[in-house]
Amino acid sequence: MNLQIEKDFVKKFVKKELHERIIYELTLAKYRHKALQRFSSVDSCILKPNCIALKNTKVDLGDIAEKYINKLVYYMDEFDGGLLPINLAIRECKDNYMCTIIILDSNNALVKTEVEFGSPLKILLKYAE
Repeated sequence: MNLQIEKDFVKKFVKKELHERIIYELTLAKYRHKALQRFSSVDSCILKPNCIALKNTKVDLGDIAEKYINKLVYYMDEFDGGLLPINLAIRECKDNYMCTIIILDSNNALVKTEVEFGSPLKILLKYAE
């Protein structure tokens, strides 16, 4: 797990009033799943609205993989985080029924929400100051 990458993600895409809480939860294995579950909650979105580029169930993960081909991305789930090739990160994302986050580069990320029924919600994030 690279805590600096995860902190940078939180500072760019999460509402300021929740930074400390989310970072705290991500750093402790006991609470990490809570931090990730917060991204799945439609009722209380923790993401900055101006950073949400696309939000629906129809996002094609294959298109994202093609755009970032041969690049390492940072994959986060409720257990850990680490650098992976984009194709492996997309496969892990598809196979995981819990919330997952792929940090594509310093200004772009993908959040796949927890699967409750049907297709999970996918949120493409683009950093906007």
